[in-house]
Amino acid sequence: MRRHYGFTLIEVSITVGIFLIIAVVSIPLYFKFQEFSERESVKQEILQSIREIQLQAVLGQDNNNHGIYFSGHNYTTYTGLTFATKVAGSDQSYEISNIISASANTDINFLKNAGTPTQATSLLLRNDRSAMDTNISINALGLIE
Repeated sequence: MRRHYGFTLIEVSITVGIFLIIAVVSIPLYFKFQEFSERESVKQEILQSIREIQLQAVLGQDNNNHGIYFSGHNYTTYTGLTFATKVAGSDQSYEISNIISASANTDINFLKNAGTPTQATSLLLRNDRSAMDTNISINALGLIE
């Protein structure tokens, strides 16, 4: 009697089918996870920048208020009472992301030596591809959430 070694066409077809099902299910989950990760990464970067500006205000650096201004896919840190009246040459601009944008014309300014914002503010981060939003809020006491 002769033994056959190998796989039958049905066994190979079932195995390929299982791999295809796994791929069809996992690829969309991967892209959602990637979007979530990028949004969280951008959020943490912005939170860090806001806290850094707040710390500069608390320390009274340059003997002035410090702020951060958001516009679309960019934000700018500055020294002064408002973005419009900032100290010339004190600003630094950063790009947020090419797919994540911040609510337009949001100016967050922290008072010198106190670190409290001039007004409570809410910043909306929007993923331009999926329209998923993330909110960053700063209350009147300067607590950033």
